[in-house]
Amino acid sequence: PWRIFAIGDWGGMDGAFEPGEDRPRIIAYPGGHTPGPHVFPRSRWNRGHTVELCDGKEFRECFATAGATCKPACGWRSGIDTQPQALVAQAFNARAASANPILVLNVGDNFYWGGIEKTCGAPVLQHFRVDVQRQRALDQRAREPRLRRPP
Repeated sequence: PWRIFAIGDWGGMDGAFEPGEDRPRIIAYPGGHTPGPHVFPRSRWNRGHTVELCDGKEFRECFATAGATCKPACGWRSGIDTQPQALVAQAFNARAASANPILVLNVGDNFYWGGIEKTCGAPVLQHFRVDVQRQRALDQRAREPRLRRPP
């Protein structure tokens, strides 16, 4: 059988990325200046998404202090919250090794928080920096050979 993988919302911030066009680097917390991807610590909600348990400022505090002064409702876990993209990549690579997908469909929502670092309306051939963002966010993590074969 043919298998197709789909993935979305896999991105992160890359604090080492120099966006150009006089835009600042995307750094949300101490340590976020290194090559990414880094988590965008926004907020945490209850399962029904009716009660905000931890706002963005509180969540950034968790990252800034490695959880030392983190509000318990934030649910911050070192080794999980600090590397979700790497954990997803590990699972993705492991599954690809056994499932042998013929195609990976990227459904988007991958670059935070300013999106693709290019002015809206710029000619498409000027979007070369998108390759740098994609390469750091996904390509460095997709190690399984079955994910790297040509189409």
